[in-house]
Amino acid sequence: MPAPALIAADPDGSASGRPTTVTTFLPGRVELSPPDLRSWVRSLAEMLVRIHAVPPPELAACELWASSDLRWLEGDHEDPVALDVAADGGLAREARELAARPADPARAVLSHGDYQHFNVLWQGGSISAVVDWPTVGRADRGLDVGHCRLNLAVLFSADAAMWFLEDYEQIAGRRVDPAADLQRLLNFGPNWPEFIPLQVAGRAPVDGPGMATRVRETIMRTLRRAG
Repeated sequence: MPAPALIAADPDGSASGRPTTVTTFLPGRVELSPPDLRSWVRSLAEMLVRIHAVPPPELAACELWASSDLRWLEGDHEDPVALDVAADGGLAREARELAARPADPARAVLSHGDYQHFNVLWQGGSISAVVDWPTVGRADRGLDVGHCRLNLAVLFSADAAMWFLEDYEQIAGRRVDPAADLQRLLNFGPNWPEFIPLQVAGRAPVDGPGMATRVRETIMRTLRRAG
């Protein structure tokens, strides 16, 4: 796997003064303006399938994040990204109910825990490394899939998020549990338009006001697909 190798660790900071991890350096750069978005998304899916195919070691379960305040989805939030979804027959309720369905522990795979384009390095048009592994653990494969799809919807489009799901399932030969997938999709919140531009750091255009619309569309399409 193109992941950093551990050189040394000082978890409590007793030797270095601060909790410290030292890993090998891997070449590459984050790519946020791909010339071919469709093939770029497929490459991201292919790499995640590779990660999930690694026999998981004895790791703790990945943390399941609490769903964000879903008023942005229900349409009664004062933030300008709020949406009127009254006509959708309780979109937030339906999404919550499905996301709350427990995962089967027997289906747990090696999970990065924060797999998305900010943690993937590219070189020569191919992925050269996957970095930032402090959230690694065991989880349903849908957790990583949903987290990546959320970030794709936020920065690009609902189409990109759906492409990733379709590509992942086609490459892995497995259907993703929509419950685990939605568990991460529901972590979007009205503060995302504030911090995503900081992560992007000028490397790509950011449409903050449109983020909620794109995530909402992704959730709606995911629910239709699951139903």
